[in-house]
This record gives sequence, C-alpha cells and structure tokens, in this order.
Amino acid sequence: MLRDPLDTAAIDQLDKLGLPPDTHKVALASALLWTFRSQTEIHRLLGLTGLKASTGKPFTFSDVKNAVQELARRQLLLDDPARPAAFQLPDALRAPLYRQLLETSRGNQLVQLICELDHFDPSRSRYYWGTGSIPTTIAYVRAKFFLGAPAAELANIRNQVSQFIGWDGILINGVLLGFDGQSFERIDALERWHLASQAAASVCLYWGEPYLPVVDWAFAQLQQRPAELSESLRLGLADLALQRADAGLLEAALAGPRRRRGCRHAGSDAGARRPVGGRTGGLRSGVQAAQERDRRHQALPCRQRHLVLPAVAACPGNAQPPAVGTQVLRRRGRPA
Repeated sequence: MLRDPLDTAAIDQLDKLGLPPDTHKVALASALLWTFRSQTEIHRLLGLTGLKASTGKPFTFSDVKNAVQELARRQLLLDDPARPAAFQLPDALRAPLYRQLLETSRGNQLVQLICELDHFDPSRSRYYWGTGSIPTTIAYVRAKFFLGAPAAELANIRNQVSQFIGWDGILINGVLLGFDGQSFERIDALERWHLASQAAASVCLYWGEPYLPVVDWAFAQLQQRPAELSESLRLGLADLALQRADAGLLEAALAGPRRRRGCRHAGSDAGARRPVGGRTGGLRSGVQAAQERDRRHQALPCRQRHLVLPAVAACPGNAQPPAVGTQVLRRRGRPA
C-alpha cells in the first residue's frame, strides 16, 4: 500500500461531472489508467488510492461493477475489440477527469499508483524498459509528461521504450489523444513546444486531422504569448495559415522568425506571402502551397523528417488502428 495515497478530501470536493459519487471515483481510476483496462484492474487501483465508496468502506468489486454498468448505461464506455473485458472512457470524459487528478495529486503520486498497480519498477535499470505491457507504458508515460518531468528524463524514457515498443504509438495514445489544453500546459516547455511542432508538421504534410486540436491550441498560444513559441512551431503554423488563406495568422507566425533572422529576406519573403492589396485572394493557390510543402519536407535533414508524427494512431489492441478522434471503437450500450 502506498504511504501517500490520493487526497480523498480534495477529491470529494471535485465537480462530479454529472456522475454519481461512486461512479465518479471509478471513472477517475479509469482516467488515470487512460487506455483499455478491466474492472479487476480498476478495482485493484481503487484499493491503492485510499478512496472510499459512499458506504465509507473501501470499494468492493460489486461497487466497481455497478459503477461500470452506470457508465455503460450512459454510453460513456468504449470497448476494446481485442479484449472484450477491457474498456476505456471517451475523450470528452477522460480528459477532464485526468485534469482533476492532476489538480488534486501531490508530487509523484500518480506515477507511483501506476507502478504499484502493475508491479513496475522503472528504476531497476537505466538501459532497458522494465515492462512489455503497452497499457502500463501508456499510463506511465502520460503521467510523467503531464506531471512536468524534465526534458532530460523524458528523453531517457523515450530511449528505453523505443528499444522494445514503438514510441510513436505510445506518445500518440498516451499524450496527444484526448487533447486537453490546460493539462498540456503542464508538460515541460521544451517538450511541449516540440510536440506542438510535430503535430503542426503532421497536419501540414499529411493533413493529420487527429492533431487539429493541438494545432488549434498552438494558434491560440501564438496570439496569447508569441515570444514563447519555438521557431519550428512558428514555421509550421505559418504553413498552415498559408493553406487556410489567413493573412493575419501568417504574418503573426512569421514575425518571430523574421525578427530573429534580422529580416534578412524580408522583402522577397513578404512579397511571396503577403496578400495582394491586403486581400486574402492574393495568397498562393493550394496546389502551389502543396508543391512548396513537399519541396520543403524533402529539403529537411533526415533527422527532422523523422520527427513528423504518423497520420494515424496505433491504438493498442486494434489490428487496424483507427484514425485518432474517430469513433470506430464500439461504444458499449449495455452493461458488461
């Protein structure tokens, strides 16, 4: 048992998001695990958290089953086609629940809960990844990112995981799916801007629709705190603004790189990108933009080209991974 379980008093005061109290706590446990898990795993996790049912006693398996049935009745469960006993919450519910966990947890509590549940000790070795479980890895990596682990620690995790499991699938399913801007801002700044830059590049090159929420968030940051955005992210947003024929966003995105380069190519660059007579109709056509986009991608150093995220998420347990954000997973409409 953990010496420092969750803050039960703070959790009792949380907005229940329209759920009964016991169902809300079961949903919190499911959100912490993030991806597909069974009732048994959620029951075990609740025992570690120190959370109590409305009876004032620890959650029984029957309590968990009743809560899961309530979630199913409200059509708030998604089944894993490969594991009939496993389920996860839809993004619209698990994202705000995870934010509640981040707001009420202390220190490294969430990471400790995941490790204890799955008997996983990442400190055993600095050279190999200590679990072959994709669900465990997704939950662990997500907690590390959103608890603000420094970039150096995240790079070490990435190197270990990549030796045994595809990192892109872990990153997409653990960090980018179910995107929530408030939680995303908790990520280490270097990693946060890097992820946003990757998402923008994926939308530019492949129209990776799943990453549009990340791009929309990045455009908002461009308006609110432009000085903090990395140059690579600005250039990706400029490319998207060009495709969208949005002259204002294009100028805002290019302002930073131009200043840093001392406006070295300001004349030619502005002439090529600025709308004629102040109208968006003067922007280059979509065909021309696509041709330039392909040329720029081929001109990228090999290392940078590999940073672009795949257009489709590899969802654990699915032989044919769905595009992120599409509801191809079967929504559970009846109790399990």
